[in-house]
Amino acid sequence: MGWSNNRLPVKLRVVLVLVIAGVSILAVGFTGSPIQAFIALGFVGVAYGGMPAVYAVAVRRFCGRQTVGRIFGRLLSAWRVAGLLAPWFAGVIYNLEGEYATAVTYVVIAAGLAVLASPTLPRAKHAVEAK
Repeated sequence: MGWSNNRLPVKLRVVLVLVIAGVSILAVGFTGSPIQAFIALGFVGVAYGGMPAVYAVAVRRFCGRQTVGRIFGRLLSAWRVAGLLAPWFAGVIYNLEGEYATAVTYVVIAAGLAVLASPTLPRAKHAVEAK
């Protein structure tokens, strides 16, 4: 996703990384083939590897240079907490239902809500950085 930082508008990059994550997680959760799941997991890796690059630039452009460390630190802390708790919650759902379909559905819904919320992101602080 780093290549996109100079080529696409910041809001589009945020939406793109969220869509890649949501679609690929949906594919992992509902695929019938191990090879398809493996390919989908590769796209999950692309999305999750691209998120820090995209979000760091977005935070800088939306909030300014002075607040990047504080805001990005909070964002990554929340992401790490979610990364610790989400598998546990998925396991609880699996124990209750005997499958991961509901947990995957919740993740895809969360990604969809994030995509829908993305257009409400503020304008970039500086017109030069609006790209």
